Amino acid sequence: MSFYFHEISPMLSRLYRQWGLSNDEFLILNTCLVHHPLILDEKNLDLISDVTSQPKDRVKSILIKLYKEDKISYVNGEYLDFSYIERKLKNFEYSLMSMKDKIADSISYYETMNFSNNDEFNHLGQVELLPLEKGMAISSGYNRGEIWSVKDIQEIINELNIFLEYSDQGAIDNYNEKIRQTKRHEIELREAELKERKEKAQAASLPKQGIVIVFQLSNTRYKFSYSYKISASNKIENIKATYGDSISIIHTFETYDTLTFFHQFIKKQFSNRLFNNGEYTLTDDDVDFLKSEKFPSNAMEWLNGAVSSNI
Repeated sequence: MSFYFHEISPMLSRLYRQWGLSNDEFLILNTCLVHHPLILDEKNLDLISDVTSQPKDRVKSILIKLYKEDKISYVNGEYLDFSYIERKLKNFEYSLMSMKDKIADSISYYETMNFSNNDEFNHLGQVELLPLEKGMAISSGYNRGEIWSVKDIQEIINELNIFLEYSDQGAIDNYNEKIRQTKRHEIELREAELKERKEKAQAASLPKQGIVIVFQLSNTRYKFSYSYKISASNKIENIKATYGDSISIIHTFETYDTLTFFHQFIKKQFSNRLFNNGEYTLTDDDVDFLKSEKFPSNAMEWLNGAVSSNI
């Protein structure tokens, strides 16, 4: 049994009378669905004829009639194009919906696809009221879309009259107040979120006092590590747990702006000594330089903080 039978047959069964098909036309078209894909040659027309108990000439004439009525189409002149039939049925079913249901369906799709932040897409209920010389019209979307048909406008007028019949200004005011409260709450949430992000950004930009540790792995292999969350002793314990007790702690810096000192000075200063996996081949002079803590002024500021001078 074909894929199209499961997809289209239930819709065809539901709509065929309103779509203008007779019982025989429905039977023949639905049988074609069951046996798709098949080339509609003499052999397969005999098959359709046998299954439906309709004469072959009758099968032919019905298919020709449906083709002329633009209800069916063919692929390469051989196979029935069932995607075409599916589109026709869906468009017909949509045409049977009331404007109220069409708008509800459009809003549901609009919200599901999250088009609310995209100005290029409007749901069917987002319309423009056009003041004309005589009266007003409804047009689709914004920026002067097409004016709705008389039938659609009349449907909306009828729906509005029903609304007015069962509503009063008090109910409208209550609804609008709930909308205003919801929007105020959304604004408050956005402002709180923005404030939190701003505070986090400010906190992240502040200098973080901590430590930078230089330790030796072997004769010429060294590594640097830092922390602004734990003490120097705890950091050293962690380093030894990772690299073993045989390492040697060469120097520990107590830093004012730990991250900047580590990334902007230490790593850049010894970038030409980088060997592999964060290991550096430092010389004795490099080690003496680090231990001296006599660095350029910007590095000294990251290390000790700004020093004010009293003149």
